[in-house]
Amino acid sequence: MKIRVLLAGFMLVAVLFSANAQFRLDTGITVPLYVGNLGGSMYQVPYFIPFPELGVYYQFGLDMIKLGAGVRIPTLIIQSLLMPEIFMELNMDPFVMRASVSGGLFVTFGMLSQVVSDIGGEIQAFNAKPIFLPDISAGVKLWNVLQLTAGCIAWINMENTQYIYLAPYINGRLVFVFGGQKE
Repeated sequence: MKIRVLLAGFMLVAVLFSANAQFRLDTGITVPLYVGNLGGSMYQVPYFIPFPELGVYYQFGLDMIKLGAGVRIPTLIIQSLLMPEIFMELNMDPFVMRASVSGGLFVTFGMLSQVVSDIGGEIQAFNAKPIFLPDISAGVKLWNVLQLTAGCIAWINMENTQYIYLAPYINGRLVFVFGGQKE
């Protein structure tokens, strides 16, 4: 019931702002700095490990505030994860702040799935799990397409909220906007 009400509300907002609707493609690289749990220890990531990422969104909004929904695809090159995401972005040229939540439904694909399958294991390609990844970041926008940000993403399993994992990161992202009114 809650999901239906949320979906109806989101669709109403989408229709109200459809005159300013745009498709958005984000591509970038995220580098985690630390990994740890809330109330516990934080561990520095020992190596420079870049995570390429792709996002495809439908965005709408008013001048400075953009709202959007779409899919986020972080990848390790040999294995990728596709998950739904909603976001809110505040643009105060040249500064940008973003808050998003992704998860709840996961689709995995890549070579690792095939390797595990070949040796008799199993990776489920389609999972609906109560795991959510809230993400907040702030940064600077350069040349209207490049964003350099720093932020923190959390990993929350709603079935066991005893441990909430955090990963502060730095990110470089190219943002391409198509259709609707330009910023």
